[in-house]
Amino acid sequence: GTVGTHFRIRAGEVQDDHPPDLLRIYVAMGVVDALTYLSPASKQQWIETLTEVAEAAAGGATTIDSYNENGALALRYPLEMLAASAREAGKFIATVKLITLSGQSIQDLKTWTDDDEAAASAFAAVDATLTPLQLLAGATMALYDQKADYATLSSVLNQKL
Repeated sequence: GTVGTHFRIRAGEVQDDHPPDLLRIYVAMGVVDALTYLSPASKQQWIETLTEVAEAAAGGATTIDSYNENGALALRYPLEMLAASAREAGKFIATVKLITLSGQSIQDLKTWTDDDEAAASAFAAVDATLTPLQLLAGATMALYDQKADYATLSSVLNQKL
């Protein structure tokens, strides 16, 4: 189905600090564009996938609209313009050096690499053939060999099981 393509304004103020749902996909595209340890081929594949998702989610929408408190259309923005801005925001989020992070970017602390991509692809490929016991055994082995982060692995296992 479609996702949100509008936001509300009350007394001249936007009522949500987050962008409309559709624009969040474009923010993710900007983050992917800025990943320094992901190959251009992997980036391109993710951008193509996210573009398909955005087009399907938009449901034909070509604008992002704002509505005032009584539901009347206040402003209409071209989706193309806001999508480009959202992508720039995503790049900024991934690369800006923050004082609160000791002058590092979020990506300096944790990023997605080609190794992560390969591991995720391998897990997805075998996941469909594994029983719950095999998943747990594999997770235990990964933790024992210190090849996996406990919190991340637990989250993935909870979803799979």
